[in-house]
Amino acid sequence: MSHHIEVDQSGRTDRFNEDTALAFSDGIQCAILLSAAVKRECYQKLRERNLSKKVAAVTIFAAGLVILCLAIHTWRGDSKPNKKVSVEELLRAC
Repeated sequence: MSHHIEVDQSGRTDRFNEDTALAFSDGIQCAILLSAAVKRECYQKLRERNLSKKVAAVTIFAAGLVILCLAIHTWRGDSKPNKKVSVEELLRAC
């Protein structure tokens, strides 16, 4: 069984002066927001773990995708699962 999932991104995860929104774009309505402040703090903590600049930026993106998948997986009810992500949540997903 294969699945085709498309993700829209607004604002790059490696630009720490702008927010990033990640959302599914294939009929599933779910979005998360990674604020610039959250991305900067996570980036600094990942760099303290001796990750390269590039790996730290990609890790933030990947963690955002994990959180997006978890948001849709745990979503129940009629409200849309849109959320703003915290530093702690992003770091746990790393």
